[in-house]
Amino acid sequence: MPSTLKIDLNIDKHKRPTLVIACPSCQHELTHHLETLLPDSTLNCEKCNSGIGVTRNDLLRAQDLYTRILIDDGGKT
Repeated sequence: MPSTLKIDLNIDKHKRPTLVIACPSCQHELTHHLETLLPDSTLNCEKCNSGIGVTRNDLLRAQDLYTRILIDDGGKT
């Protein structure tokens, strides 16, 4: 079974989500705008240069997290 990426989101004042991913190799946090990522993208860690695959399931998890944050916040983010 593939390992699950540790993901989180930062949401700016315009409600645009930035995906925060912990590098599986060194735990360095990478950021990337969620709306510009495509399924099966590869991001390179700036610290250890490991390639980090972002799958369709990872993006669906991030989108679900984004929706839950907006609902919990009442859309005030």
